[in-house]
Amino acid sequence: VPKARHCPPAREMPGAAEFFAELAERLEAVTPQSPAMDALLALGDDEANVLQLVDPAAHGLPAAITERFTEAWPKDQALGSQEGIRLVKGARERDDRLKKLSDRLVPKKVSERDFWRNYFSHAAAILASHAPSQEETVRIHMESMPAARPAAERRFPVKEPLRTKGPLPRDEILGFIKACMAMVATSESIDLCARQAVDEGEDIGGLMLHHQLELMESLGIDRKLGMWEMSPPVVMKRFPQDRELQQALQAFRMRCQQAATLAVQCARQRAPPAASGKRLYEPAASLRKDGDVSLAELSGILDEIREEVTSDTAKERLAVGVKAGTPADALLGRWEREILESKGLEQDFAMEQLKGIPARVRASQGSDGAEEGAAIVEKLQRLNEDLEKVAREVTVEATRPAPQAPEDRRFQPKAELQSSGELTKDQLLAFCEGIKDILASDESVALLAAAPAEAAGQLSIAWQREYLEHLGIEQDFGCAALVPAAQKFQGDERARKAFLGFQTACVMSMKKAALVREEQAKKGEDGGGS
Repeated sequence: VPKARHCPPAREMPGAAEFFAELAERLEAVTPQSPAMDALLALGDDEANVLQLVDPAAHGLPAAITERFTEAWPKDQALGSQEGIRLVKGARERDDRLKKLSDRLVPKKVSERDFWRNYFSHAAAILASHAPSQEETVRIHMESMPAARPAAERRFPVKEPLRTKGPLPRDEILGFIKACMAMVATSESIDLCARQAVDEGEDIGGLMLHHQLELMESLGIDRKLGMWEMSPPVVMKRFPQDRELQQALQAFRMRCQQAATLAVQCARQRAPPAASGKRLYEPAASLRKDGDVSLAELSGILDEIREEVTSDTAKERLAVGVKAGTPADALLGRWEREILESKGLEQDFAMEQLKGIPARVRASQGSDGAEEGAAIVEKLQRLNEDLEKVAREVTVEATRPAPQAPEDRRFQPKAELQSSGELTKDQLLAFCEGIKDILASDESVALLAAAPAEAAGQLSIAWQREYLEHLGIEQDFGCAALVPAAQKFQGDERARKAFLGFQTACVMSMKKAALVREEQAKKGEDGGGS
């Protein structure tokens, strides 16, 4: 007697056909030799995979992934649509054991509809684990979203009551993106992130995310709702033809990367806490934080800073630091701040005092101390010039790679190389925009990840030097001429963005490579332990 396969009345849910079609396409795209296919075929080994829904924790996934599945495929969802039939047909063709499982278990232990719903919940979890969709990636990231900080620690206060249900209007999304883009780029934001990163050990990326979420809630939008509604996949799906909104999202991502790069640079230049044991110059017992330091005292401090940071000993230390991967300007900036604190002036307060020298001298013009003031301004300018010069010279010398045969280079040099003069704006743009795309490429990230962690920085620098000569610029000359060229054309918006984009690409490519290297090491450990 044939088994009865009748189920309770089923219904076609809105959006179910679209979900079935999407799931079928993703399953059909799995290649035979992939780990995802191995995991899909292993589902037929255990009848529990068709008797109950998946536990997302077993795949290291958040509950939100299963919630999406059960929302799109509720218990009374019919499977008789063309898309549902396609889904089941594909599963049977992929694993012929499923028919035997079905014959044995349906309807004795499970209805046919639940059999397939349970099975595909496991299949969907495997896809989310091995090759998550953009929306699944957003949901996974949302689970790791930081908890709200106490009111006293928040940068922006909450506007009650918070809106917790969407969809958010298009203009509200665009308004937040613009407000957040302006906020992350301010010197206040960058300095705050750098200061807390060094003084309190906070993560710069985490701090920037806190600021963005707190700004969101200051506008009355719950953070979970906002993160979902403003994620690129959701925005693209809701507003596929809205060019202004898509461009704003792209500009926002770029602005966040640039702000993070600037914050990292500022953090590297900060003097570390006194108790860290990482200082070259110990701070005074007490540090002054207010009032005006006399120009005469500042003049003496400028002399000491210049003498210290331009000495042969400092250059030797600097070369060691550069070879270890720390930018020369970061080390010089940190030593300058440490010297200021060794003189009893808190570093941020002291730097503001130095920056304010020209304004104070201009205000005193016509008084008896005008000549002395002009001399102090000249000292400040000379110190800045010397710092830049030392940083360039030491960097060029310390990062010069060993000579390579032409066939071993990634980028071949031109026959004639410029070795004197200045870089033009076109040369600056060609280098910055070209090397940015190269460093950001999957190929470069893979090569950096394959290199030992301690050698990845030198490999990146070698590519940059080779690319200079690929453009016809002798590498030592080009390394020394890049920063002056960027300063010369800093009033040009494209040149400014190109140079900042190059700096950002240097940092982001190394971070991505480190993540890939860490993931590969983790897979190696998992494979070794199996």
